[in-house]
Amino acid sequence: MIRCIFVVMTIACIGCQPSGPLPKAAYVIAAYDESAALTASGDTWGRAMEPWFHGKTADIDAIADAQVNLNRTLKSVRSKLDALDAPDDPTTAEFTELIHEYLDWQAETHDTYAKWLATARAENPATIETRQAVIDEMNDLNETELEWKSRINTFGEKLGVTVGG
Repeated sequence: MIRCIFVVMTIACIGCQPSGPLPKAAYVIAAYDESAALTASGDTWGRAMEPWFHGKTADIDAIADAQVNLNRTLKSVRSKLDALDAPDDPTTAEFTELIHEYLDWQAETHDTYAKWLATARAENPATIETRQAVIDEMNDLNETELEWKSRINTFGEKLGVTVGG
């Protein structure tokens, strides 16, 4: 019984201590959490397209739904990030600007996703040549995405957040 009370008191005291990330780091973590929805939404789109990439017939309606969801998610993420209470300092302002530039780039990529959806509609299943052309474009887009995430993560480190191990 005493052991149980000690554990409860220890947990309660730990919860009361003023610890945790700095305001800048908390802002970066919140921004990362909100933007993770874009990755999940993109994954859903990719799963819908997967049969097409393997030369099979894809469910065009599922791809179109995933495309609509991707567009909605981008708008939602942007509004949630705009609503975050960012610390008022130059470094955080630069980070916020970088995040907005990334979201602008994401919006531009949605035209590319729409083009790929149109390609899938026109050719379903697709020839290997068509699939390869889309895969090549997608690889270029993924490389650019990784570059953006690297820049964002590097900047996040300046604000006290390290991503990964």
